[in-house]
Amino acid sequence: MNILLRLLIIAVLGFVIWQFSDLFRLDMEILRTGDARWFNILFALSESVAAPLLAIAAIVLAAANKRLLYVTIAAALAIFFFILPFATFFIGIMIHGF
Repeated sequence: MNILLRLLIIAVLGFVIWQFSDLFRLDMEILRTGDARWFNILFALSESVAAPLLAIAAIVLAAANKRLLYVTIAAALAIFFFILPFATFFIGIMIHGF
C-alpha cells in the first residue's frame, strides 16, 4: 500500500508539473519586466518557483522512500500553489462579474 501511494504521488505531481509548464514562460516575463502589480508577481512566484520546487522535492522524497508525511504535505501544497491563481481569478469573477 505504501509503495502504491508513493507511485501515485509521483505520477500525479509529474502530471501537474507537465500540465502547468506552459505558464512558466509567461511567469518569467512577468518577473523579468518587474512593472506588474504586486499580486501578479506573487502569483508568478507561486506558480513558477514555489510550486515546482515543492513538487520536485515531493517527487524526490517519494522516490527515495523517505518521509511519507512530508511528501503528502509538499504534494498538497504544490497542487494548491498551482491552482491558487485560477481559484482567485474565478472568485473575483463571481464577486465582481465581467
